[in-house]
This record gives sequence, C-alpha cells and structure tokens, in this order.
Amino acid sequence: MGMRVVRLALFGPPGAETVEVAAHVADRLGLPMITIRDAVQSAVRAGSDFGSKVRRLFDNEEPLPTELISALVRGRVEEADATNGFVYAAEGHTRPMVPLLDFPQIRMVELVLTDAEAIRRLSGRRSCSQCGKSFRAEEASAAGGACNLCGGKLFRRDDDAPDVVNQQLSRYHESADSVVVYCRAHGRLVSIDASRSAPEIADELSDKLDTV
Repeated sequence: MGMRVVRLALFGPPGAETVEVAAHVADRLGLPMITIRDAVQSAVRAGSDFGSKVRRLFDNEEPLPTELISALVRGRVEEADATNGFVYAAEGHTRPMVPLLDFPQIRMVELVLTDAEAIRRLSGRRSCSQCGKSFRAEEASAAGGACNLCGGKLFRRDDDAPDVVNQQLSRYHESADSVVVYCRAHGRLVSIDASRSAPEIADELSDKLDTV
C-alpha cells in the first residue's frame, strides 16, 4: 500500500492566523508548509528567467500580477519535497489559491471566523514602539500598555483600526465567497472553527482528514 498523499490549502479572513494554523498542521502531518513568500524564494533560488523576473518586481516594490502569482504557487507545489503532500497557507487572500482548485486530491480548508471576532482580534493587537514585538489582543490587555521585553509603550498600528479591518474583511469576502461555493459544490471543502487556538484547530483538522 502506497503512502497517503495529503494536499491542503488553508484560507481564512484577516485575524484567522492562517499561517500559524498551517504551520501546526504541517508539523503534525510531517509535510512542508508553503506560502507566497516561500514560493517567491524558491523561484529566485532556481536562478531561472522566471526567478529573475520575480526578483525585479520585488526589488522595485511592484505588485505581483495574478498570473505570476499563479505560476509561482503552481511551480512550488510541484517541487520534489511536496510529492507526498503539502500545506499551503493563503495568508488572508484567496487569489493564489486559484491554480490549486483543480490540483489532484487537494482539499480546501476554510478557517471560519466571524467578522466580530476578527475585528476584536485585530483591533486589539498592539506593537511595541521600541523593539517592535507584536502582542495579540489578550496579551496586550494583560501587559497593561507596556512591553514585557523592553518596557516600551504599546500602540495600535493604523492598519489594525476597526474601520480598516472592516475594509479588509469586505475584500476577503468578495474573493473568498466564490471559492467556498466552488469547493463545496465539488466536495473539496473542509470548514473548521477558527475561534480557538492553532493547536486545537490542527487537532480537529487531523481528525477530520482521517474520516474523509
């Protein structure tokens, strides 16, 4: 009997901590975790004309076109270390997932988080004005306004303001809703409650994979 191949693509709204969850899942399953940054670095290391094009765009701080993102992701998941599977983290947007929708045996994992919880998590985050350490909402509340590493004052970044988070959520839903409908219709969707800790989510997902 051959080794089981597990291919997962995780996506969720801002605040769902998709990358952290994916890291726990990948570690549990013994599979590589793949992100856009990882795909870019892989293309650059390859030293191809394609990698050179990516580097030029990054050096010039230009946005990556959708077709380039698709090629990056598709190329990365087809590398040798992903032969027996991978865990891809969509990092708050679904555009890079498009080339994976019809990838053999892949399952799309939706991290479900209410808008209210996403706003609470993100608007409650704080960063240290001195060392830059980031604090989750609960950690910031417990810290009492001061960094527990250097004593620096904690502040909320402009992009964590509630109105900005609302805009991010609207953009996410615009792109994600069609992906959810497509994946559900094709029996490829696994939905997970993302209001809990990353290890708890990884545990549930591992259990669900054993039954599908």
